[in-house]
Amino acid sequence: SVIFGAPISAVLFAIIPLVAVKSGSLPLTMLFIILFVFIMSLWRAPVVALMPDLTPSEIRSEGNAVINLMGTGGGILVLAIGMGFATSSVRNSLMSYTAYFAVIAGIMLLALLIFRLGSAIPVPYIDSATLEQHLQTQSGTILGLMNAMSGSAFSMATILPMDSMK
Repeated sequence: SVIFGAPISAVLFAIIPLVAVKSGSLPLTMLFIILFVFIMSLWRAPVVALMPDLTPSEIRSEGNAVINLMGTGGGILVLAIGMGFATSSVRNSLMSYTAYFAVIAGIMLLALLIFRLGSAIPVPYIDSATLEQHLQTQSGTILGLMNAMSGSAFSMATILPMDSMK
Protein backbone atom coordinates (compact mmCIF):
# COMPACT_ATOMS: atom_id res chain seq x y z
CA SER A 1 0.00 0.00 0.00
CA VAL A 2 1.15 3.53 -0.76
CA ILE A 3 0.42 4.74 2.77
CA PHE A 4 3.06 2.39 4.21
CA GLY A 5 5.43 1.97 1.27
CA ALA A 6 6.03 5.64 0.46
CA PRO A 7 7.26 6.66 3.96
CA ILE A 8 9.45 3.56 4.25
CA SER A 9 10.88 4.28 0.79
CA ALA A 10 11.51 7.93 1.68
CA VAL A 11 13.40 6.96 4.85
CA LEU A 12 15.49 4.35 3.04
CA PHE A 13 16.23 6.87 0.28
CA ALA A 14 17.46 9.43 2.84
CA ILE A 15 19.62 6.79 4.59
CA ILE A 16 21.51 5.70 1.44
CA PRO A 17 24.10 8.52 1.45
CA LEU A 18 24.49 8.28 5.24
CA VAL A 19 25.34 4.58 4.96
CA ALA A 20 27.74 5.28 2.08
CA VAL A 21 29.58 8.07 3.92
CA LYS A 22 29.52 6.75 7.49
CA SER A 23 30.27 3.10 6.80
CA GLY A 24 32.39 3.48 3.68
CA SER A 25 31.23 -0.02 2.80
CA LEU A 26 30.17 -0.60 -0.79
CA PRO A 27 28.35 -3.89 0.01
CA LEU A 28 26.34 -2.23 2.81
CA THR A 29 25.50 0.74 0.57
CA MET A 30 24.41 -1.63 -2.21
CA LEU A 31 22.26 -3.54 0.30
CA PHE A 32 20.41 -0.33 1.20
CA ILE A 33 19.96 0.59 -2.47
CA ILE A 34 18.58 -2.88 -3.23
CA LEU A 35 16.28 -2.70 -0.20
CA PHE A 36 15.04 0.75 -1.31
CA VAL A 37 14.32 -0.46 -4.86
CA PHE A 38 12.60 -3.59 -3.53
CA ILE A 39 10.31 -1.61 -1.19
CA MET A 40 9.52 0.86 -4.00
CA SER A 41 8.59 -2.03 -6.30
CA LEU A 42 6.21 -3.51 -3.71
CA TRP A 43 3.89 -0.50 -3.74
CA ARG A 44 4.60 1.37 -6.97
CA ALA A 45 4.59 -1.47 -9.50
CA PRO A 46 1.07 -2.68 -8.62
CA VAL A 47 -0.29 0.86 -8.93
CA VAL A 48 1.13 1.24 -12.44
CA ALA A 49 0.38 -2.37 -13.46
CA LEU A 50 -3.28 -2.20 -12.39
CA MET A 51 -3.97 1.00 -14.32
CA PRO A 52 -4.84 -0.85 -17.58
CA ASP A 53 -7.16 -3.21 -15.68
CA LEU A 54 -9.07 -0.35 -14.06
CA THR A 55 -9.15 1.88 -17.12
CA PRO A 56 -11.70 1.42 -19.91
CA SER A 57 -9.88 0.75 -23.20
CA GLU A 58 -11.16 3.92 -24.89
CA ILE A 59 -9.40 6.16 -22.33
CA ARG A 60 -6.44 3.94 -21.46
CA SER A 61 -3.94 6.08 -23.36
CA GLU A 62 -4.99 9.16 -21.35
CA GLY A 63 -4.42 7.23 -18.10
CA ASN A 64 -0.99 6.14 -19.31
CA ALA A 65 -0.22 9.74 -20.24
CA VAL A 66 -1.02 10.87 -16.68
CA ILE A 67 1.39 8.27 -15.25
CA ASN A 68 4.15 9.35 -17.67
CA LEU A 69 3.49 13.04 -17.00
CA MET A 70 3.80 12.55 -13.23
CA GLY A 71 7.08 10.66 -13.69
CA THR A 72 8.43 13.42 -15.90
CA GLY A 73 7.35 16.06 -13.38
CA GLY A 74 9.20 14.20 -10.62
CA GLY A 75 12.32 13.97 -12.79
CA ILE A 76 12.22 17.70 -13.52
CA LEU A 77 11.81 18.45 -9.81
CA VAL A 78 14.82 16.29 -8.89
CA LEU A 79 16.93 17.98 -11.60
CA ALA A 80 15.90 21.43 -10.35
CA ILE A 81 16.83 20.51 -6.78
CA GLY A 82 20.15 19.13 -8.08
CA MET A 83 20.79 22.48 -9.76
CA GLY A 84 20.05 24.22 -6.45
CA PHE A 85 22.59 22.01 -4.69
CA ALA A 86 25.01 22.50 -7.62
CA THR A 87 25.61 18.75 -7.82
CA SER A 88 27.27 19.04 -11.24
CA SER A 89 29.77 21.69 -10.14
CA VAL A 90 33.41 20.62 -10.15
CA ARG A 91 33.93 22.17 -6.71
CA ASN A 92 31.12 19.92 -5.39
CA SER A 93 32.39 16.71 -6.96
CA LEU A 94 33.19 15.27 -3.52
CA MET A 95 30.21 16.79 -1.72
CA SER A 96 28.04 14.81 0.68
CA TYR A 97 24.69 14.07 -0.91
CA THR A 98 22.98 13.55 2.45
CA ALA A 99 21.13 16.88 2.40
CA TYR A 100 20.16 16.42 -1.26
CA PHE A 101 18.69 12.98 -0.60
CA ALA A 102 16.98 14.23 2.59
CA VAL A 103 15.28 17.11 0.73
CA ILE A 104 13.94 14.76 -1.95
CA ALA A 105 12.72 12.28 0.70
CA GLY A 106 11.10 15.18 2.59
CA ILE A 107 9.24 16.27 -0.56
CA MET A 108 7.94 12.73 -0.98
CA LEU A 109 6.68 12.63 2.62
CA LEU A 110 5.18 16.12 2.32
CA ALA A 111 3.30 15.14 -0.85
CA LEU A 112 1.96 12.04 0.88
CA LEU A 113 0.80 14.10 3.87
CA ILE A 114 -0.90 16.68 1.63
CA PHE A 115 -2.74 13.99 -0.31
CA ARG A 116 -3.84 12.17 2.85
CA LEU A 117 -5.15 15.36 4.46
CA GLY A 118 -6.81 16.53 1.24
CA SER A 119 -8.58 13.22 0.75
CA ALA A 120 -10.31 13.59 4.12
CA ILE A 121 -11.62 17.14 3.66
CA PRO A 122 -15.03 17.28 1.92
CA VAL A 123 -15.81 19.99 -0.61
CA PRO A 124 -18.37 22.36 0.91
CA TYR A 125 -21.86 22.69 -0.61
CA ILE A 126 -21.66 19.40 -2.57
CA ASP A 127 -24.30 16.72 -2.08
CA SER A 128 -22.04 13.66 -2.17
CA ALA A 129 -24.97 11.21 -2.35
CA THR A 130 -26.25 12.81 -5.57
CA LEU A 131 -22.74 12.97 -7.00
CA GLU A 132 -22.16 9.30 -6.18
CA GLN A 133 -25.42 8.30 -7.92
CA HIS A 134 -24.40 10.29 -11.01
CA LEU A 135 -20.93 8.75 -11.11
CA GLN A 136 -22.35 5.23 -10.96
CA THR A 137 -23.93 5.89 -14.35
CA GLN A 138 -20.60 7.17 -15.73
CA SER A 139 -18.55 3.97 -15.32
CA GLY A 140 -17.18 3.93 -18.90
CA THR A 141 -16.25 7.61 -19.08
CA ILE A 142 -13.36 9.77 -17.87
CA LEU A 143 -15.42 10.65 -14.76
CA GLY A 144 -15.79 6.95 -14.00
CA LEU A 145 -12.03 6.48 -14.45
CA MET A 146 -11.27 9.36 -12.08
CA ASN A 147 -13.59 7.85 -9.50
CA ALA A 148 -12.11 4.35 -9.88
CA MET A 149 -8.49 5.59 -9.71
CA SER A 150 -9.28 7.64 -6.60
CA GLY A 151 -10.83 4.76 -4.67
CA SER A 152 -14.27 6.45 -4.90
CA ALA A 153 -12.94 9.60 -3.24
CA PHE A 154 -14.08 11.57 -6.28
CA SER A 155 -17.66 10.47 -5.62
CA MET A 156 -17.26 11.36 -1.93
CA ALA A 157 -16.37 14.91 -3.04
CA THR A 158 -13.12 15.42 -1.15
CA ILE A 159 -10.84 18.32 -2.11
CA LEU A 160 -8.14 15.91 -3.29
CA PRO A 161 -9.71 12.73 -4.64
CA MET A 162 -6.80 10.47 -3.68
CA ASP A 163 -8.45 8.20 -1.13
CA SER A 164 -7.03 5.14 -2.90
CA MET A 165 -4.00 5.55 -0.64
CA LYS A 166 -5.78 3.84 2.27
